[in-house]
Amino acid sequence: MDIKKISADILSGLFNLEGRVGKSMVIRKWVTSLFILWRSKLPLTQIEKLSKEIPFHIYLISTSELHKSNDWYGTASWLKKYAHIPQTVSLKVTIEHGFYPSNEIFHKDIKSDLPIMVTMAKKRAAYLSLKAKKKSISIGPYIHYAQDFLSPRDYQMEKERLGKNLLVFPYHSTGISKVNYDKKKLCKKIHEIGKGFDSIRICMYWKDVKHGHAEYFKKQGFECVTAGYMLDPNFLPRLKSIIKLSDFTVSQGVGTQVGYCILLHKPHYIMDDRHFYTGTDKDELKLIRKGKNCSNYKKIETAFNHIGKNISQYQYDIVNYYWGLDQIKSSIQLRKILESPR
Repeated sequence: MDIKKISADILSGLFNLEGRVGKSMVIRKWVTSLFILWRSKLPLTQIEKLSKEIPFHIYLISTSELHKSNDWYGTASWLKKYAHIPQTVSLKVTIEHGFYPSNEIFHKDIKSDLPIMVTMAKKRAAYLSLKAKKKSISIGPYIHYAQDFLSPRDYQMEKERLGKNLLVFPYHSTGISKVNYDKKKLCKKIHEIGKGFDSIRICMYWKDVKHGHAEYFKKQGFECVTAGYMLDPNFLPRLKSIIKLSDFTVSQGVGTQVGYCILLHKPHYIMDDRHFYTGTDKDELKLIRKGKNCSNYKKIETAFNHIGKNISQYQYDIVNYYWGLDQIKSSIQLRKILESPR
């Protein structure tokens, strides 16, 4: 007897039943409180607990979004809060959930019947309009619209504890593929870059915490933090506070975090290390290789291939082009975009 399947069927059945009598929010609040909100009290260093997976059927009930990937990393929730749209509303737009270096589009976004696509950069919006044959709008880096996870008081206390902080983003796995790289070589580089810093933090992706990668970094004397599980609505607020607490940021490769760091005025350095992915999904592995080898990836990588104390104009322009720093909207503008299909 599959207890998880029975549980999923019962919860889904309750949700559908309550929805018909106008009480779906009661079920949603109960499920969210029981399975998700307890994480909001955990410190950023509680990586094992924060990386605990949220069952997908629980996520389906906890979000009001029709297009479920809209709320990965809490994106839709924070856009609605910023735009003063009730959380009970399901947006009639498709939101890209991250930065794509290549011209690939998430297959579920392409198949969506929703009339508008939302992305970060103007360049990407133009491409989506052409390929998806529907209106696409750029709104800049999503992390701008999220609140800080830490209160001003907690932030100040953490900053005093950390002092001058170096923040490192290693290559990370995906939900179905595992990343492999030379941790010893990486840690040697981190120690070299970290001279003169009071503390060094490693920002771990939830999947790599599950793979046990953090233990190696901890033995090297580094503090490990995480933004949490990908279906946790506080992912973006945690990431925002983690970045803001740093003084300099480093990545092993190009990812969404590069644009977020520049948005938050943190100088960034990309050190391209050898790595490879393993997994059973050949299509995803092919997509990863394609992204890594595309011209956009190489251009961003080259712009950040040196250590500098400040963000150069060229680096800012590159990020603006691919992450849409100049596309950030006011709450009124964002509301008009998100409500326009209705």
